[in-house]
Amino acid sequence: MVYKGGKRLIKNNYLNCQMKKNPYYVASGGIEPLGHYHSHNSIKDAITIVCAGSIGNVFFIKKTFGLVTVL
Repeated sequence: MVYKGGKRLIKNNYLNCQMKKNPYYVASGGIEPLGHYHSHNSIKDAITIVCAGSIGNVFFIKKTFGLVTVL
């Protein structure tokens, strides 16, 4: 299965969002979410591979979520 991601999330749109109104967390390269957003651009039960320079991390995310950058 090939999944094509949705729109790229812009930092100012999710950084100060409250979780009550914005249930989807925003994932990036770190272990903790960056913030919350009102919609998602990825599917639940997804394997994500984050690459920054020569460092890479692999995560399995059980919830529907938003990615900062989707390739």
